[in-house]
Amino acid sequence: MWEAQHQVQTGYLELDRLTKGLSPGDLILLSGETAVGKTAFALNIALHEARHGGAVAIFSLETTKERLSERLISTATSVPYRDIATRNLTSGEWSGLVRGTIGLLRAHLYLDDSIHVEINDMRERARRTSIERLRTGLNPLSLIVVDYLQLLPPREYGVGDRRRTVAANLRGLKRLAENLGVPVLVISQLDRDSDRHLRPDKRPSLADLGELEHFPNYADTVIFLYRDECYNPDSDDKGIAEVIVARQQLGPVGRVRLAWMPDTGRYASLVR
Repeated sequence: MWEAQHQVQTGYLELDRLTKGLSPGDLILLSGETAVGKTAFALNIALHEARHGGAVAIFSLETTKERLSERLISTATSVPYRDIATRNLTSGEWSGLVRGTIGLLRAHLYLDDSIHVEINDMRERARRTSIERLRTGLNPLSLIVVDYLQLLPPREYGVGDRRRTVAANLRGLKRLAENLGVPVLVISQLDRDSDRHLRPDKRPSLADLGELEHFPNYADTVIFLYRDECYNPDSDDKGIAEVIVARQQLGPVGRVRLAWMPDTGRYASLVR
């Protein structure tokens, strides 16, 4: 229906060098422990793309549009999320919040918090958004974010066969990426039954994906997030997150270290 979009840059120099960006038609799986910062990382990428001329649709099956907006504003303005959520702001924070919010409103971000949205619904809504943008002389969507995979409703296999259901949804998301010609970044939980907590090196690996055993057929890139302080309170790497590219269909694997700022949900490059 329209030409394939550009490579989506994450905004992190080392990661973009490693991955060459997120490619149109690719499915990127982002996984990690609960509360490691997966949603925040995806929002950082979405915000960077929207600020640089792209248009991003975010389908959140876990968080309301209001909360998602507050998190985006916190990341965009560096005003702590807790202060925004409680409206406990200093005069300086209010000023920064207003300026940052105006800038954020100009970014092309489309938030959808439908709890029971199915992949076919996502495809239709994303397609409709792109058509409306084209009618007004704008480029179509360039990135879709889905948060998160395990909350997608069961498809043809029903609720009884979890593995086949997740595999079917993963396959559907890959088709969504190909049909619309955009990268789809989907967040996923790690397997809770994995033995990684017993391993000396607790960094997640492909073996920890559990029910996603069929992912190689569908996911072009698999990325894990890891923070050592989640396991070791006395870690020397407090405030540091590792972005582990564990698989790329057409590229190398590797790790990138980023600064993590939990108060605002921001990730920042450690490379000047």
